[in-house]
Amino acid sequence: HERPSSRGLNAMAAMETAGSGGGGVGGGSGGEVGVEIDGSQLEGGGQILRLSLGLALLTQQHVKVHSIRKGRAKPGLARQHLCGAELLSDMNFAELSQAHVGSTELTINGIGTYISAAPRTLIADPGSAGAITLVLQAALPVLALTYGHARDTTLVLRGGTNVNFSPSIDFASMVHVPLLERFGVPVHLTTVARRFNTQHGEQGEVHVSVTPPPDAMRLKPLVLDDPGAPAMLEGVLFSSGGAGHVG
Repeated sequence: HERPSSRGLNAMAAMETAGSGGGGVGGGSGGEVGVEIDGSQLEGGGQILRLSLGLALLTQQHVKVHSIRKGRAKPGLARQHLCGAELLSDMNFAELSQAHVGSTELTINGIGTYISAAPRTLIADPGSAGAITLVLQAALPVLALTYGHARDTTLVLRGGTNVNFSPSIDFASMVHVPLLERFGVPVHLTTVARRFNTQHGEQGEVHVSVTPPPDAMRLKPLVLDDPGAPAMLEGVLFSSGGAGHVG
């Protein structure tokens, strides 16, 4: 596998800014934590954890996140966050420590990890209606920025597709994915089944894969200085049940 390039150095700088100051960047052997991240920063939610895990793998760092979700009514890892961490661990054969529901600390060792070039299907299922798009936020950077090694990896993400206080799968497919494609990252996202967080029954399911170009070492620059004129207005209407029609 290849070592991080200048993109990795920029990511490490971002991690250093988020760190607690005790670890620094670039330190740590296989058994030593090189970077510590304070998960109580800003709103103290799960986003710091998701970004830290992905950056740990992309920059091959040994990272510990503490005070996880300290700003939430129930601090620590919920099933959705644990499921995302385990998915990233499986993607890159990375070691996790203190990975259990309710844990307020989590360590991931990204040193020497890699994504296999062999075709694989990895399943992430929290057993709840946790937001699929939040797991996707953690997994996509690793899947897209691994120099083409992940082109035969397919993610099967289960949970909620339309969940309160989270981006919907429609936002992911109609906004997030098209923007990534303009950066040169072709993401293939298929919604197999929907589930709302207020709905009981079958899990929602989304399949995701990325086909990076041969020169995936770099993202293409994107300039968004001209919104252009609206060419079409399109809406999506769906229901979690009921009569099956709209009057």
